[in-house]
Amino acid sequence: MSYTTHILFYLVLVAHSIYVIIHQEFRLKKKVIYYTFASTIGILSFLPWILVILSRLHQVYSKLH
Repeated sequence: MSYTTHILFYLVLVAHSIYVIIHQEFRLKKKVIYYTFASTIGILSFLPWILVILSRLHQVYSKLH
């Protein structure tokens, strides 16, 4: 299973972003810039799946409940 298709992907993304920002002492350093770039690429790679999920929302909803 790809990390971008897992239901908790965005929760992990937010938590990891907070960790990176705190660890870099709230400064815009190279690591924060690289992390932001990598996260953006990860989110952009998930965008095609959003169309699939939205077109089959009733199937997704029935699988979750």
